[in-house]
Amino acid sequence: MVSDYVAGYSGFAPGGILIQPGSLAGFKGITPLILVNYAVTYLVVFFGGGPLGEEPGWRGFALPRLQKQYGPLAGTLILSALWTCWHLPDFLTSAQGGGPGTGISAFLVNFPIFLALVTAIAVILTWIFNNTRGSVFLSILAHASVNTPQVVLVPLFSAVTTTSLNLAALIGFSLPAVVLLLVTHGKLGYTLKD
Repeated sequence: MVSDYVAGYSGFAPGGILIQPGSLAGFKGITPLILVNYAVTYLVVFFGGGPLGEEPGWRGFALPRLQKQYGPLAGTLILSALWTCWHLPDFLTSAQGGGPGTGISAFLVNFPIFLALVTAIAVILTWIFNNTRGSVFLSILAHASVNTPQVVLVPLFSAVTTTSLNLAALIGFSLPAVVLLLVTHGKLGYTLKD
């Protein structure tokens, strides 16, 4: 069940894009090359795009300690705040709508959306981690499946901006995160280990 979930994971952000007004206006279409590009990009993202470097620390080291001390939900919320702040330098680049020539207003709009997005993703990754007996490898795979659509699929929607991309991903990831919280009563598959 978890492997099916990880396999379908990458569809959340594009699903969020589709429900935003005007997002289909500049849709470029899907070609057979996209499938090849997706597979190659997934490997590049896996090895060099963050997941392989981040997940041993976030899920492999920090999450077990945070869950043991604060419980699964509070531990995940703490981790998501740390994980968001880890990406804070991104908000000084044009990739996140910042950089030269932008004011504080772009940050004040994009950062809270990104914090909520990272929190939703962290809830899902905590559930995956806890339901795979602490598999950092599956956490890396899931994290890569979050990042890859941003590189391959999102450029197909020319009308999508940084803000609407983060909002689309937030829309797409929030529903499964809320469902997991409700179904697991906030425990996210966590069992106390001595």
